[in-house]
Amino acid sequence: MASEEPLFDPSLKKRKKKKVNFDEDPLGADAAPAEPETPAVPPPAETRPAAPILKESEPPKEDDLDAMFGDLKKKKKKKEIPLDLELASRDGSAPASGGATPATGGGDDLGEFAGIKKKSKSKKAAFDLEAFEKELAESKGGHQLTKEGEDDEDDGPVPDVDEGDLGEDVFAQPAPEGGAQVETWHGTDRDYTYPEVFYQILRAQNPELAGEKRRYTIVPPSVHRDGNKKTVFANISEICKRMHRQPDHVIQFLFAELGTTGSVDGSQRLVIKGRFQPKQLENVLRRYIVMRVSAFSQRDQSWFPGPGWEAQSYQGCGIEYGYGWLRYTVNSRLSDHPSPRIIRDCSSTVVVPLLCTTMLLSRIRAIALRNAPLRGSAPLSTRATKILSALDIPTNGKEVHGVYDGTWGGSGEPLVSVCPSTGETLAKITTATPAETQQAIDRAHDAYVSIRNMPAPRRGELIRQIRVALAEKVCSGSDCQSASDLCDYAVGLSRMMNGRVVASERPGHSILEVPNPLGVVGVLSAFNFPVAVYGWNLSLSLAAGNATLWKPSPTTPLCAVATTKIISRVLEQNGVHGAAAGLVCGGKDVGEAVVGSPSVHMVSFTGSEAVGKVVGKAVQDRFGKVLLELGAPDSHIASVIMPDADLALAIPAVLFGAVGTAGQRCTSTRRLYVHRSIAPEFLDRLQRAYASVTNLIGDPLAAGTLMGPLHTQTAVGMFSDAIQKLKSTGSEILTGGQKHSVGSDLQGGNWVLPTLAIPNKPQPHELPEVWTKETFAPVLNVAIFDEIEQAIEWNNAVPQGLSSSLWTRDMRSLGKWIGPSGSDAGIVNVNVGTSGAEIGAAFGGNKSTGWGRESGGDAWKQYVRWSACTLNFSDEAPLAQGTISVV
Repeated sequence: MASEEPLFDPSLKKRKKKKVNFDEDPLGADAAPAEPETPAVPPPAETRPAAPILKESEPPKEDDLDAMFGDLKKKKKKKEIPLDLELASRDGSAPASGGATPATGGGDDLGEFAGIKKKSKSKKAAFDLEAFEKELAESKGGHQLTKEGEDDEDDGPVPDVDEGDLGEDVFAQPAPEGGAQVETWHGTDRDYTYPEVFYQILRAQNPELAGEKRRYTIVPPSVHRDGNKKTVFANISEICKRMHRQPDHVIQFLFAELGTTGSVDGSQRLVIKGRFQPKQLENVLRRYIVMRVSAFSQRDQSWFPGPGWEAQSYQGCGIEYGYGWLRYTVNSRLSDHPSPRIIRDCSSTVVVPLLCTTMLLSRIRAIALRNAPLRGSAPLSTRATKILSALDIPTNGKEVHGVYDGTWGGSGEPLVSVCPSTGETLAKITTATPAETQQAIDRAHDAYVSIRNMPAPRRGELIRQIRVALAEKVCSGSDCQSASDLCDYAVGLSRMMNGRVVASERPGHSILEVPNPLGVVGVLSAFNFPVAVYGWNLSLSLAAGNATLWKPSPTTPLCAVATTKIISRVLEQNGVHGAAAGLVCGGKDVGEAVVGSPSVHMVSFTGSEAVGKVVGKAVQDRFGKVLLELGAPDSHIASVIMPDADLALAIPAVLFGAVGTAGQRCTSTRRLYVHRSIAPEFLDRLQRAYASVTNLIGDPLAAGTLMGPLHTQTAVGMFSDAIQKLKSTGSEILTGGQKHSVGSDLQGGNWVLPTLAIPNKPQPHELPEVWTKETFAPVLNVAIFDEIEQAIEWNNAVPQGLSSSLWTRDMRSLGKWIGPSGSDAGIVNVNVGTSGAEIGAAFGGNKSTGWGRESGGDAWKQYVRWSACTLNFSDEAPLAQGTISVV
């Protein structure tokens, strides 16, 4: 500490209880003599005046303090002795130097207020100096400048700091006009204080902080009202891109700052509950830029406490504001931290200059935002929360593990699961990295080794328990019900997966055809039946003694996670390796890894023809087994209406086949061939039925809903393209052909109206872009025929062949339809709609649909390896074809 004598007359101490009236700032103007000289070193005490100098023209006043400060207003532009109310300014500027610089010590402790910058220019009626000293001493938010020998109850003694203790550069006092800059510690032998070193490091490593602020330019928020209670932020995505920040995080910040909720609609607009002005949103974005963009875009942030300190301090801290300083109290012990840049006043408190307050608070808040769970774009709706909670899916915004190989994991780029009905983000699901995918494959093989010797009926019991668990949790729709039904089928099949005994032509010999487990079966499922397709494969594969590795569609990972959670519990309860029903969520790279691995002995793929060709070639190239279910429904599924058809049965069946599940079944009706003699009546009644569907479009979870949303916005785009193609080719749109809007709670969903159209050319080869192009949407194209042979020809004229249906009462027409010259589809129905299939018969299609067979019938035989075993129980060893071996 400096040892100079006090600058002010000690007699002032006796009078400092008196209040002083002043205009703008009692301590912000000069109290120094009128002479402008400011010597570098304070003069000896005897050379300084004992009392403040008054103007000769002004008579002395009764109150010395009034006399001392009475003329401050005329001299407030002089700053030789700034006595401000803060210890340090935010920008690091120092108080002016001069001979009148007050020193700490002596009778008065006014050095505590040296260099204080005035906080406000507002006028005050009076100033109680003693009360202010008491308030400052008692404040927990300020810099605890205790007098020598006194202890702060929280952080122990803090040494006095006065202007003389401040260092050079930002703390060097400016020289008087025409003079040189003077170091405030000149003439002393003291050590540098932490603030001096701190600010030197700050300015040296962050020069931009001392100069012009970095500018960030963004487009203004595009805001408009949606009714009286909602605000639409239309260009939120564009602004997030320009800030290089994830929309999820920015939206979370907006909701927190505005104290509201909302959601992102199908057009990527942010719909906010409440009425907000553009300026309000702009101000929040400005705060976000300060806290999350500019605060972390500096060239060098090494002056911040390191990551270890960051993690420790975040566990529990209290932040208190004070007069120019910030007290940052941490639960952890800071004395163990190696950084020399942290003030170690005690084991639990850090005192930081207020210049760093904003950036340090930004740092702390950023850590909180980063570590806080990120929701998709808004809190989950009650509807979604109820469903996910019932399936043990987290609803707190945390990422959901999307990899299971006996343990849950996944560290790849997360997939975003979006509700097609509301457009809200349900969850983020982690995916498998290449290493995690290979690990899952290896563990699936280990599981196969452990279960292949398990008796088949015992495996059947596992499947029965899985069926019960599924029924308790999720089986409320046809998708889940189909999976449960096949579990029932596989339970019985586990006792009936028999080989054959073949009569041998050699005496004393028998031939057995023996099925054995195959190995690891990879299942790549589509989005439209995310549970059923996997259930079919898992049931038959497990019954045969194989392990299964599931790679679901990237748009339905939550279905896969929920189903695997249910199955994994059953396996765990029975002591079976969890990787017997493994899961790897991900995109194309994960699928390629599964398809290309020699350790995956069979691949079951459901999807498009284009991808199916790639999968088939890759698996065949390594001589693996492959099961393909390919094609798109709108390009080949047909219903034929004969003149003698029962229209009361045919019309509802055609309507459900085309409209049910929004036309997204693999067996949805996409082509309708009507006999000319009944076409007007049939189409008129069908149009009326379509009109009634408009009132039955809505939430798939609600009773009475016939048609739900399309799966994604991409599907909506494909629907619009298909309608545009119909119009451009001269087709007649009988009904529908546009997007649809539903209730307010479902506005963000993917809604369209079912469409009925008559193309101008009925033959597929004449208009292939209409009759054969894939469009996973409720679009039904109609053609008029005269003879059944013509209808059969049109039915078979497409490359695919999954399902078909004939409506007639004529046995002759029936015979033609199912006979050699009839439909070439894998499913050939009569007086039954095209959609829906029972699990007892094999399910699959012909031609470019892939020739694969799943579910019932002999489909299980694809999941085993077959061996022909010849047994000789005679005393001879004859060769085949009646040849006797002679030695």
